[in-house]
Amino acid sequence: MYIQPYSGPRTFNSSYHYECGVNLAKETDRTCSSWRDDGADRSAGGGGKNGLVVDKSFGRTPNVKKFPMFMIDVKFADGSRSRGDDGQLGQKFRGWDVCVKAKTTSLCKTTGKG
Repeated sequence: MYIQPYSGPRTFNSSYHYECGVNLAKETDRTCSSWRDDGADRSAGGGGKNGLVVDKSFGRTPNVKKFPMFMIDVKFADGSRSRGDDGQLGQKFRGWDVCVKAKTTSLCKTTGKG
């Protein structure tokens, strides 16, 4: 994460929340923790310090598409907070699908409708 003010007071703070998602064909997508226990790292969150690296495992079930979900919340010096495209506090990001294979994980060549 690269979170730092460009101007004005530096008294702001940020937080994040991470969750792994499973892209299930013709079904409602699930979170990795609600789908099955295959070694995927659980959700995480906390203070969003500048330079923070979030490095999580997508598990070891082969031939499945997973994706990262990330939410960043920023509280500015005047007390106001960031709002996402949906009008809710915090900005949500859905990462690209990754294809989990027996020994590797890589970006998928194609994805569905999400």
